[in-house]
Amino acid sequence: MALRFVVIGLGEDGRSRVDDVRDVAAGMSPRLPNVHWNCVWSTAQQPPELPVPRRGRDAAWLDLQLPPGATRWAMFNFHPGLSTPFHHTATLDYDIVLDGEVTLGLEQGEMLLRAGDSVVIPGVMHSWSTGSKACVLSVMYCGLAAPPET
Repeated sequence: MALRFVVIGLGEDGRSRVDDVRDVAAGMSPRLPNVHWNCVWSTAQQPPELPVPRRGRDAAWLDLQLPPGATRWAMFNFHPGLSTPFHHTATLDYDIVLDGEVTLGLEQGEMLLRAGDSVVIPGVMHSWSTGSKACVLSVMYCGLAAPPET
């Protein structure tokens, strides 16, 4: 299975976009006998410091009620034909597509994600949509300080 890692960020105009796409397997190195690994993303503090500026609370704000530094792990089954509105949260999200495929919508385009793909979403605008196939998504949320009111 291909292991693709997608990093989401902001363009110069402040809109969400794909910043980087990496082949996780290509970056693997020996860790223990018969074990290779690749640290695809890490943070050094709790709550994590984000590498991108954040929007304030607005009509696209989705409050997940996750305090700064708290974590939540969720599994989603997106049915065929799903389309969510654009939204942003006070979370750093680590998402892995376990089965099927889903389109990650960003302000500067979209990206089709398939089983084995992973993405980090640092509290920026995004949406989800599925075509004729369902998708199972595993999401690890890390709570951030809520953005100010706008």
